[in-house]
Amino acid sequence: MGETLSIGLLLPQRGPIGMWRLSCENCVNLAIAELNAAGGVLGRELSYQLIDASGPAYQVADNVSREIEHSRIDALVGMHTSDIRVAIAKHIKPDVPYIYTPLYEGGETDKSIFMVGQTPEHQTKPMISWLASQLGAKRWFLIGNDYNYPYVSNQCAKEFIKKDNGHVVGERYVSADADDFSDILSEIASKEPDAVFVNLIGCSKVRFNRQFGQSELPRRIIRFCAVLEENTVLGIGAENTDGIFTSTSYMRNTADNNANVLERLYTQYFGPTAPMLNQFAASCYEGIHLLSTLAQQANSISIKALAGLNQDTVALHGPRGELELRDNHLIAKTHAVHLRGIDMEYIKSF
Repeated sequence: MGETLSIGLLLPQRGPIGMWRLSCENCVNLAIAELNAAGGVLGRELSYQLIDASGPAYQVADNVSREIEHSRIDALVGMHTSDIRVAIAKHIKPDVPYIYTPLYEGGETDKSIFMVGQTPEHQTKPMISWLASQLGAKRWFLIGNDYNYPYVSNQCAKEFIKKDNGHVVGERYVSADADDFSDILSEIASKEPDAVFVNLIGCSKVRFNRQFGQSELPRRIIRFCAVLEENTVLGIGAENTDGIFTSTSYMRNTADNNANVLERLYTQYFGPTAPMLNQFAASCYEGIHLLSTLAQQANSISIKALAGLNQDTVALHGPRGELELRDNHLIAKTHAVHLRGIDMEYIKSF
C-alpha cells in the first residue's frame, strides 16, 4: 500500500464517559485491521492518532486544530459529548471529514460532518409514544446534565410528549459529577409523574438510578433512560433497575445476527475479558467503515468530493444491519428495551 491515511481519533480518556474509551478504541482497531487486510482505503493503510476528548470543549477543539494545521491527520472520528462537536464545527471549520459516532441531539447541518448515531426523532419519539400507549405514561419529569445534548433533546422530548397528549410536570439539570439526588427525588415524589425521562450520562446516571431504585419511587414511576448501555446497567445494579426502559439501535446478545457477528469478532480479537462491547463502541466500528465507504464511493477523502456524493447510493452493512445515509446521517432501526435485573430484554423494533 501507499502512504498512510491518518485518522484523528477523539475519545475521552477520563470523566463521565471515559469508561467507554477502551471498548471504543478496541472497535476502531478491529475495523482498521479489517480494512487494512482488504487493501486499506484508496490504497492507503489506515492508522490513527488518539486525541483526548475529555477536557473542556474549547481545549479539545484547539488540540484538533493544531493537528490539522500540521497536516498530521486526514480525517476525524469522534465518540465524545456534543459540546465538543459543536466547538470543533464552530471554531475550526475542519477541512477534513469528521465522523461523529454517538447518538446526539440532532440539527447538525455541516456538510463536513457525518453522523453515525441516532437523533431524538428516531430514538426518543417512538419510545415515548409506546410508553404512553402501553403503560399510560402521560405525566413526565425530565432530568439531564447541564450541557447542550440534554437541553436540546429534552426540548424535543417535550414536543413528543405533547403530541401524545401528555405534559411535563418538572425539569431539572445537574452537573456531570453530581452525586446527591435526594432533593430531586423529593421533588419527583411531590410532582407524582408517571415517568421520568433520565437524560444523564456516565456516573451521574448510575448514581441517580441507584438512589431512585433504593427509594419508594419505582413502585409507581417508570424510568426512560435515553443513553443506556451494558456497562452503565452493571453500575446501576440489578436491584435498582425495576421499571427502567430504554431505546437503542444496537444491543449485544440479541437474535440479530449483525450484532452477534461483531460480538464474535470482538471476542476473537480481544479475548473474553476485554472491556464490554456496547452501543458506543459499535458506533466507532461503524464510523471507521462509514469513512471507508464514503472515500471509496467518492474516490477521494476530500470534503468537496464527499459532499458531492449522491447519498441515495451510500449504504453500509454494520452491527445494526443495513444502514442508509440521509443528509449525512446514518438511519437505523430503534429497539425498545426493558431492563430485568442486568438483562436488557428486547421488546420490539420501530
